[in-house]
Amino acid sequence: MSGTPSVENLARQLAVLEERMNTHQAEYESALDRLRADMALMKMDAATRDAELAKRDKVNIQWNIGLAVAMTTLIIGAIAIL
Repeated sequence: MSGTPSVENLARQLAVLEERMNTHQAEYESALDRLRADMALMKMDAATRDAELAKRDKVNIQWNIGLAVAMTTLIIGAIAIL
């Protein structure tokens, strides 16, 4: 092999490198698309979970208020009996 590469050889190497670059770029874009889709699913899951927790908190608060009213009524009733 001679010390000076030919223009055709350099052009072929450049074409191969460009194709590799395009392949890597496509892989990166595909990975980013998958990441974006996964993040969107995570956001939807978090929103659903937050809505369910808010419902449970509301029910728990209502239950606690009802329990407090019942306890207060029992205490006042017990005091009245005594």
